[in-house]
Amino acid sequence: MIDEAEKAGLLNIGGQLQFSMPEGTCECYWVEVDALADEPKDLTWTERVALAASAARHKMADISRRYDFIEEGRKAFAAPFQAYEAAGGDVRDRVCFIWYLQADQP
Repeated sequence: MIDEAEKAGLLNIGGQLQFSMPEGTCECYWVEVDALADEPKDLTWTERVALAASAARHKMADISRRYDFIEEGRKAFAAPFQAYEAAGGDVRDRVCFIWYLQADQP
């Protein structure tokens, strides 16, 4: 997603870990990427796109090392996870990382 957005000229903003469960979305907001957190001012759009993509790749790699995504969800949303697994579901099929992008403003 990060690479495709950069190629399309879209700004990677970042996102959060989520689980799309039958009861609704379980969001682990503390497992996040903020690709614009350290962005310097006065960059061109092209520079912003490239810098945000690089930051997003690095930050995504960092949180992938620091967190076990499934365990974070399991700790925060024990009841929905237990119910889903008891019904034969695999929570690995419900994990996603919601990602935000921005197009250049005219």
